Amino acid sequence: MIKGVIIVALIIFLLFIYSLAVTAKRADQDMTKLFKDKTPSGAEESR
Repeated sequence: MIKGVIIVALIIFLLFIYSLAVTAKRADQDMTKLFKDKTPSGAEESR
């Protein structure tokens, strides 16, 4: 019983960390896009 609760809590914690990582990556891409729009078109990076 206690093992099951610990496993469920661990899974929820890992999902929370994963969602934070995805959100941070998306925000980082948005920031690079904003900075890229301010730079001249010759300074674009290839993805």
